[in-house]
Amino acid sequence: MGFFLVSSTLSTITLFSKSKTAKLQLSYCVQQTMRLYGLILSLVGTNSLSLSKTMNRRTVCFSPLIIPLATLPALGGSPAFASTPKRYVVLGAGGKTGKKICRILNEKGFLVTAVTTDGRDLSLDGGQLPITYARGDVTDPASIQNLLSEHDVSGVVFAASASKKGGDAKAVDYLGVSNVAKATVENKVPRLVVISSGAITRPDSVGFKITELFGQIMSFKMLGENSLRDTYNASPDSTLSYTIVRPGGLSDKESIGARGVEISQGDVLSAEVTREDVAQTTVAALTTSKKVFRATVEVFGRSGESMFGAKTGALPLAKNLPTIPESLIHVTESDSYDELFNSILPDSKMATLGIVNNYEPDRSKLKI
Repeated sequence: MGFFLVSSTLSTITLFSKSKTAKLQLSYCVQQTMRLYGLILSLVGTNSLSLSKTMNRRTVCFSPLIIPLATLPALGGSPAFASTPKRYVVLGAGGKTGKKICRILNEKGFLVTAVTTDGRDLSLDGGQLPITYARGDVTDPASIQNLLSEHDVSGVVFAASASKKGGDAKAVDYLGVSNVAKATVENKVPRLVVISSGAITRPDSVGFKITELFGQIMSFKMLGENSLRDTYNASPDSTLSYTIVRPGGLSDKESIGARGVEISQGDVLSAEVTREDVAQTTVAALTTSKKVFRATVEVFGRSGESMFGAKTGALPLAKNLPTIPESLIHVTESDSYDELFNSILPDSKMATLGIVNNYEPDRSKLKI
């Protein structure tokens, strides 16, 4: 039988079982501990806890309390601490979007490893569990392997981007994505979410042409995506999954929530989107219970671009692109970003619809 040991002197909660020992430490003040004691006493009775009627408040506050796990459902279903929370690794945690992703995961009660090239403390803690800060470099395969092998990791977010310190587009957006995909597959990490870019398969679009001027970043992002897909398709483990999130033009405006977001597939439509919405969508892709299997999605603001003071709605990336069916456009009237992932098609299915452009950059024109 397993037991909860609640110790107010250590301000921790530890779960023991025969098969394994799982520790989960949470900060608690004395008042919270007292409320927990009071709730347990009222629900399961003092006899089952072997507590003396003569125990005073000091005895209760500073003595450990051992509770059979079988009694914990009386506290409201399965105990919240019956297993260690899932751990997610965020690569590129020091960027604007990376920080938001760490914050959201932390607030949702997950364990977060925030990874930067120098492992610095980003002071992002805001939830019940502390964030772990670690050094890792997507251009250094060994450092990613070490990160993923040290913990039981449920998912990885690739939010890294090219920079003077972190590496150019080839090193980060191509080879870095390739390195991370291989590491997640080799370590059997269930989910990988990569933040890429909209218009990536539409070289004739204005968005592609303008962004490509910055170190051929669109071409290298495309090579990274293709390498990732090749790695997963070659894996004998069909349970491992990825989601590629392609945002439109990034904005630091305030988000209005999931109702203001649109997801599509096929790389046909685009519009401006807030970083907060990209972060929320990324976390949803990482943690959702909905079936999102080896899929690629574009995310943008539902109201579209601002043009001459008016909202245009999402616009086609270029002329003569295929019209995508309504079934590939996903919106929600709820506050849940998870709802945006209803009926998302995997890349293998999208490839049969005649919408996806299987664009492969001309390597002879790239600085490889």
